[in-house]
Amino acid sequence: MGARISTNWADAAFVCFEPQSPSTRFLAVPELPDVTVYLDALAPRVMNETLERVRSGFPYIFDDAVRPYEGTSKPQLDLQPLEPGREVTIAGIRVLPLAFRHGHLRVFGYRFGPLAYITDVKAVAEAERIQLANLKVLVLNALWWRPHPTHMSIGEAIDTARAVGAERTFLTHLTHETGHALLAQQLPEGIFPAYDGLTVEVGE
Repeated sequence: MGARISTNWADAAFVCFEPQSPSTRFLAVPELPDVTVYLDALAPRVMNETLERVRSGFPYIFDDAVRPYEGTSKPQLDLQPLEPGREVTIAGIRVLPLAFRHGHLRVFGYRFGPLAYITDVKAVAEAERIQLANLKVLVLNALWWRPHPTHMSIGEAIDTARAVGAERTFLTHLTHETGHALLAQQLPEGIFPAYDGLTVEVGE
């Protein structure tokens, strides 16, 4: 959610974990159609609580009483829960939600056909690694070289990337502790530091 991208179209948005940061923003773009937002289903009671927290956290979107200022528009979002391990087809793409641990939170990563996006996790268990077989591209979080209780270190991410075996792995969620150019030199073949604005072409 932190990176800025330029786009005039979005088929869907995927939530990795319940937004808790005031910096999270869904912007209204007049050229965009209504967007469906997919997020963790959890158990029915918890799911309803999560959906309610998301709705209450973004009243400018979901509260009908909140009207946009004159000359502005209001984001049109539809929340749809997903179940981990159950593949669905969205906008013509096979999407497999996968559940991981982030401290006491359960978070989602997603496999989109030959590409997977996994961030804010400490480990990828064997059951999930099996479901990530034959990837062309893996996007994986790595904070810094030293250990962290809820995020992978760069070393842990390297080990995980090797275990998953994607053709290319891009490390994200990096910090100012690691300069991009130096880290690129330090990483093994096939593993790269990502950066804001990076675009990756992935064939089927």
